[in-house]
Amino acid sequence: MRLFVSIDLPPEICSELNNRLPELPGWKKARVEQIHLTLFFIGECSNEEKDEIIAELDQVSFSPFEMEIEGLGVFPGLKNPKILWNSVRQNEELLSLQKSILKKLDRFSKKPVWKKFIPHITVARRKSGVGSDRQIDRLLKMEFPAIQTGIRYFSLKKSILKPAGSVHSVLQKFYSNGDS
Repeated sequence: MRLFVSIDLPPEICSELNNRLPELPGWKKARVEQIHLTLFFIGECSNEEKDEIIAELDQVSFSPFEMEIEGLGVFPGLKNPKILWNSVRQNEELLSLQKSILKKLDRFSKKPVWKKFIPHITVARRKSGVGSDRQIDRLLKMEFPAIQTGIRYFSLKKSILKPAGSVHSVLQKFYSNGDS
């Protein structure tokens, strides 16, 4: 099974992020129910590894914190954008949580671990076309009001790849200190 760790957002925030984007020819918007912030991508794992991962994540301790979602950005860059994302203002609590998870799960990663964590929420992927994209250039210049949300848990999720796109399901939630 293909696993990753994420912060899930309230449905109304996911809808707001989705509604901010017009339909973009050549791009596929993320489904509202799939919008999340990836803290750590693990990859393919066995059931035994999944159980070990859950045991490791059970040991991650963090306090509730606030997260602010800001404007739009692209990966890998403006010359040939492939992923459109909302930026997340970096804060010590978010970075600390991600580092704690990284330390616990580094040995399970099937891909090289990111050199630098760039907190972001993917909202669309390019399905066709190459080179710069005027629509995206215009979107990146727009200002959107920041969205604040409280973070009380993170999730271990399973991702099943299907022709219409991946389908994510929560395997387990891990709550902040004092929450359950």
